[in-house]
Amino acid sequence: MMRFIFAVCLVTMVAVIPFVVVGCRYRQEFSYENFTATLTQEASDELNSSGRLLSPEDFPDVELSEVRNLFTDLGQRRILIFTLKHPGRQNIMDAVALVNAREDIQHASLDFISERPA
Repeated sequence: MMRFIFAVCLVTMVAVIPFVVVGCRYRQEFSYENFTATLTQEASDELNSSGRLLSPEDFPDVELSEVRNLFTDLGQRRILIFTLKHPGRQNIMDAVALVNAREDIQHASLDFISERPA
């Protein structure tokens, strides 16, 4: 019986504690400065054929410090990761609404893709 209790405690420490620590660390790193948008296939095709990357100047109505261009394997649709100049809950909600209103954007949301170090 004592071995069973020890095994349960050991499994709990090995499996649960890292999950909780990683989960808490991830939550602490979240800030209201990044969001993503997916371009329509037509806009992606046009940009991909020209080789042009989008920049903050392409979104004059949103105060951005950076726009990162990512590509998906499926159909080379372009995903954009935006970084706001002035982070904050209301600022990011307003920025997402402005970007979603554009015709070349399929969808913008707070669900962002994090680039994890290798």
